[in-house]
Amino acid sequence: MPTQAILLTDQELAVIQEVKNLMGFETDEETIEYLLSARLKERLLRLAGQELKSPSTRHYF
Repeated sequence: MPTQAILLTDQELAVIQEVKNLMGFETDEETIEYLLSARLKERLLRLAGQELKSPSTRHYF
């Protein structure tokens, strides 16, 4: 997976550390990857749900 540096606030770092401890991840990178993956899945499911409810016959996936 490509690596890209990101800047995080103190609050974001605190959240990452809390999730890391709760989920038992070894590194911050693993934790961030997990959080991003979970958020992406959540948004895709929401988008798919909106598409299915829409009266339009157009599908974007």
